[in-house]
Amino acid sequence: MYCRLTCGLLFVVLSPAGAMAASPIDLSKATIVTESSSSVVAKAAVMLQEELAERSGVTLPIAKSSSSDGVVIRLGTSTEIPDVDVPQTPESYGIAMRGRTVFLVGHDARGALYAAGRLIRLATYQPGVLTLTLDHPIASSPDVPIRAHQLAYRNTANTYDAWTLDMYEQYIRDLIMFGCNGVELISGLDANAKDGAVMTQSMRSMNVALSALIRSYGIDVWVWSPVMATPGEDVTTPEGAARALELRRGFLEDYPAIDHLFVPG
Repeated sequence: MYCRLTCGLLFVVLSPAGAMAASPIDLSKATIVTESSSSVVAKAAVMLQEELAERSGVTLPIAKSSSSDGVVIRLGTSTEIPDVDVPQTPESYGIAMRGRTVFLVGHDARGALYAAGRLIRLATYQPGVLTLTLDHPIASSPDVPIRAHQLAYRNTANTYDAWTLDMYEQYIRDLIMFGCNGVELISGLDANAKDGAVMTQSMRSMNVALSALIRSYGIDVWVWSPVMATPGEDVTTPEGAARALELRRGFLEDYPAIDHLFVPG
């Protein structure tokens, strides 16, 4: 049975016992390096850069390569960075530190996204100072395959209807940092409907924008869409079924991305 909020956001972490404590590495002048062609890995690099800056005031540059002897944060997949221990399962990642380089390596692009999120959680912050202490390498795999959260732009939630797209993005980033791999939207069939006095735009237009935003992070877009969702709708006749199908075709075509359509029973 599908759950609106899957609680299993925890990852299984494998680490050697008895490892000696490591000295912290100063990341304040590090460069984030990613050679990946993946748009999701590129998005992960931007998320890492902006979230580290938000907490420390330090904005790290992003580059395709680094020829200097400075500190480097290498971000990518195990195909691009093969010499880091990464579990061979989808969405897994490994984090390691060797000399002046921190490796954030995903089994796939999503794994790289979660590795970036884990570094944001692990780092130590002070104004103008950013450090990382890694006592041992991390190899992490998802505990469950579906780790999704419903973030419906509607009055019922008594919160989201006042949000802007930027507020949604910050919340989605916070979920990603803890392993979320999907967001479920709720869309009405009326393209112009506003379900609440504080909404600044229609539910449809916000959901269309959210669909594109969620897809840009490489996680799944879920849409919750019941049958007989409007008063008087009857799909038990050929004519009623045809009208219902046409209404749904209209909103489905508006969305830039839908991975899963959930029809409640």
